This record gives sequence, C-alpha cells and structure tokens, in this order.
Amino acid sequence: MKPELIAKYKKNYQECSKKGSNAHKLAYDPKDSVTVKEIMGGYLDAGSLTLLQDRRAVATVTCPLTGAIYNRAEWEGKTCPTCDLV
Repeated sequence: MKPELIAKYKKNYQECSKKGSNAHKLAYDPKDSVTVKEIMGGYLDAGSLTLLQDRRAVATVTCPLTGAIYNRAEWEGKTCPTCDLV
C-alpha cells in the first residue's frame, strides 16, 4: 500500500474514532476469567479477542493503519475488520 494512502486512511480513521461505535460483533465473553498477567504475556487477536499462542511476526499480521494484530492463518490477505480500509 502506498504511504500517501496510509496517511489519508489514518486521518479518516482518527475522525471516525472520535465518533465511536459498536458496529462489529466480537467473540467476547465477559464471564471469561482473563487476568492482566495473561493478556500481558501475549497478544490478543483483534478480530476475535482470543489470545494468540504464537506471537512471532511470521505468525501474525498487523494493520498498518490501526496497529491491530491478527492471526496470520485466519486474516492474511483480508481487510482489517477494525478499520475496514486496509
């Protein structure tokens, strides 16, 4: 992706972030007992809010706009569901 497009998307993303919404349904159960120590020990897949067992760069993809981290096996080549742009 071209750097000027990422800059444009970042500006639009910041404007949209000001509004906020809950447009995406997530696989999140508030009854799950996830401790801060567990979260700090790894990454959460931003698409499913599940703990990524493999934190290596070869096993994850990162959205260049939002910085959201996803499991490469499930998300590589797909549009980031956080921003729906990249």
